[in-house]
Amino acid sequence: MVGHNFCNHRDRFNTSLAGRFGKVFNDNTLLYAKGGFIQTDIRQSYIDEDPEGCVLSGRTKTTRNSGPFVGLGLEHSIYKNLNIRTEYIYYQFGSANHVASGCGGSNNYSFNEKFSLETLNLGAIYNF
Repeated sequence: MVGHNFCNHRDRFNTSLAGRFGKVFNDNTLLYAKGGFIQTDIRQSYIDEDPEGCVLSGRTKTTRNSGPFVGLGLEHSIYKNLNIRTEYIYYQFGSANHVASGCGGSNNYSFNEKFSLETLNLGAIYNF
């Protein structure tokens, strides 16, 4: 079993389709659920070490991953044209497999990584 010594991930591109539904309280507060589908290009690089201490340098690769996301939010009108909001969203981007060769290429090691992200968004909305 190969253990991670270093792993680097970077999102390069995102596109999503989302919807939300909720309930209005006191004519100025909206509690809502949000969900949808996201697609992203994830650039990955890693350096591992095999059980004998041989350094396994994995190549950098970009994969297109996609999956669902879900969240909850709260939006509140503080003035006639100004709203504030906060929302929590959990993204699931799927997974990717890696294969690395040991010293001399005698042993192959494979592992699977699962990609997810949690965000907390705060914002203000001005309605013209």
